[in-house]
Amino acid sequence: MGRLHLFEFNDQDWLPQSMRITLMELLIGTYSLLKIFQPVFPKVHQFIEETNTQRLQLLCAGGGGPVIDFASYLEQKTSNKIQITLSDKFPNIERYKKLQREGNVSIDYNNTSVDVFDLPKEMEGTRVVINAVHHFKPPQVEKILHDAVTDNANIVFMEPVQRTPRCFVNILFALPIFLYLGIFGIRPFRLRRFFWTVLFPVVTIITVFDGLISTLRAYKPKEWQHMAEKIDPQQHYHWQIGIASTPLTKVTYLMGTPKTPKS
Repeated sequence: MGRLHLFEFNDQDWLPQSMRITLMELLIGTYSLLKIFQPVFPKVHQFIEETNTQRLQLLCAGGGGPVIDFASYLEQKTSNKIQITLSDKFPNIERYKKLQREGNVSIDYNNTSVDVFDLPKEMEGTRVVINAVHHFKPPQVEKILHDAVTDNANIVFMEPVQRTPRCFVNILFALPIFLYLGIFGIRPFRLRRFFWTVLFPVVTIITVFDGLISTLRAYKPKEWQHMAEKIDPQQHYHWQIGIASTPLTKVTYLMGTPKTPKS
């Protein structure tokens, strides 16, 4: 089945902020509960070691996603100190400050808008996009890759959804259960969250709906491979593209690094 770039609520500017924040909290709670990104962390860690990365630029960071789990894993495994910088076109400063306080690792953030299609020239470090690539159409993904190649920068994608019947069915039937399990593990308690997920569970329904659409929007490894070949015809980059998996979760990944590092 071909990729379908259909409507998602979370993409809409008109979605009320209280609902958007609750949706973000549900996703982060589920990430943590299921350790969804755990299969790909060893591969990214190896990439970081091989490229001698000292700073990660977490683009399109939203509410931070699995950054605490990711940063904690790197803290345990990496000999060098890694600095993680969060940025987004619509930065969630309150959330970033909370992550900075709670994290046992080096996390900072940009407090101004950062557009992934127009990155500041002074931005240094490996560019990382987690669970956001499926929000972009193919020409936009190609631009993100092309800009990285033009700037001779490392680039990493991590996507926890796949365009498969199994993933679609898992989200349809299993995600609602894990969402509710995750809700009651989120601290501190918020009346807003209880209202939108239990009393009037609109956000729970929206989260499952967006998850189903995300599977239809997801890119297959061969599609990323085709994009990489298109924007890097001279093969100046070394690309690693595939799916990391455990019995419970799968993560599609792309990692690109210049064959001739920036001097």
